[in-house]
Amino acid sequence: MAVKRENRNKVYAYIYKQGKTSRQEIAVNLGMSMPTVLQYTKELIEEGQIQEIGAYESTGGRKAKSLSICPKVRTAVGLDLTKKHVSILLIDLLGNIIDHKRERKLFEKTSEYFGQLRLMVDDIISQNGISSEQILGIGVSVPGNVEEAQGKICNLHMLGLAELDFTEISHVMQYPCIFMNDANAAAVELKRQYKGNAVYLSLSDTVGGAVFIENRLYEGDNFRSAEIGHMRLVPEGRLCYCGKRGCVDPYCSALVLKNCVNADLETFFSCLEKKEEKCMKVWDEYLNDLALVIHNLRFFMDCNIILGGYVGSYLEPYLTEIRKRVVKLGHFEISAEYIQTCSYKMEASALGAALQHIDVYLKNM
Repeated sequence: MAVKRENRNKVYAYIYKQGKTSRQEIAVNLGMSMPTVLQYTKELIEEGQIQEIGAYESTGGRKAKSLSICPKVRTAVGLDLTKKHVSILLIDLLGNIIDHKRERKLFEKTSEYFGQLRLMVDDIISQNGISSEQILGIGVSVPGNVEEAQGKICNLHMLGLAELDFTEISHVMQYPCIFMNDANAAAVELKRQYKGNAVYLSLSDTVGGAVFIENRLYEGDNFRSAEIGHMRLVPEGRLCYCGKRGCVDPYCSALVLKNCVNADLETFFSCLEKKEEKCMKVWDEYLNDLALVIHNLRFFMDCNIILGGYVGSYLEPYLTEIRKRVVKLGHFEISAEYIQTCSYKMEASALGAALQHIDVYLKNM
């Protein structure tokens, strides 16, 4: 039975990876007999895990039926909690976003707040006609260090907390919860885009990061790796929310740009395009600080630097200028093509957290 289950999982995994395939291709590429492949695909179709979606062009003889997975047979929810808003999304097995919303909601460590999160989850599920049986679980992204062994989230200064127990949220939800640091969650999508080593720099209302070594997330001995926002940038400089001075965060977070216009990032970049003097001055200073951070990360890690977060979603048009400023700071390189922006622009933390449930499902399918 164990061998049968393993082989059936291989068939499902092959179909999942290929996107579309045939029974003949499965048999050839997995080294299985056609009767065995027919048996497993029949079971998977009856369970609603895979489906026939048409036929390949005939090269003579009977046309082979195309197979693909049923992406909505299981779904997952992603929640990104910040100080001032909550982002929520629903994804299918392929990581496609079925629906997403962002709602302004001040964080509170109260049963009322956690109850509102439960209502948001129930609403997005019901509005999309998804049954509770289809939900694998909820991935929760938070701006703090997630210590799984202790079952708590620490250093939640941005939320006004020292720590938060997992149970304070998970007990309210009717689905299994997986908790992740927000930058680590946002960086999960990198595993699909990049192979090898990379540093992800998250430029949101707080600055964070993640390190991938040989395409695996490095979390550190104490789950504190890539706390880039609290690296010292300017000795005795601006006050950071952590209580120290001169950290990267008060120089490179999205709040620097938002506070310039007392509005959101969209407003800031709109004013920047109009060449408003105040915004241009703040942007020039911001780029200088950001270039120095990238320069230091490159010297330390010698790998690709991926820019993401709220600000990262706006940086594509400014990438050439950022690269120029970083090159001026260096000694060994005449270009900075290693600086890139992430491909997924919005709600990356909620997406990455939700994908954890998909990964678990596929491993145990």
